[in-house]
Amino acid sequence: MARPFLKTRGFEVQTIFDYLADDYSLDEFLESFPSVTREAAISILLFGQHHIEEELAAANIFGCLVTLCFLGAPCGRDEG
Repeated sequence: MARPFLKTRGFEVQTIFDYLADDYSLDEFLESFPSVTREAAISILLFGQHHIEEELAAANIFGCLVTLCFLGAPCGRDEG
């Protein structure tokens, strides 16, 4: 299966997830790929979050709703 690739930015989308999984920061990723804007990187992460949440909800993992929080995005939890 082909991997998503941002042709205009010159990297595979998976690369940002690999960097973060290897304990590099978003800033370190952006330094390594100066053609990628912070906004583009955040959009990729949020897109990934959305799809993970959809798959977890569809699978109803352990009978609970799982919400991931990235980059200070609202987590959708009831704090009250």
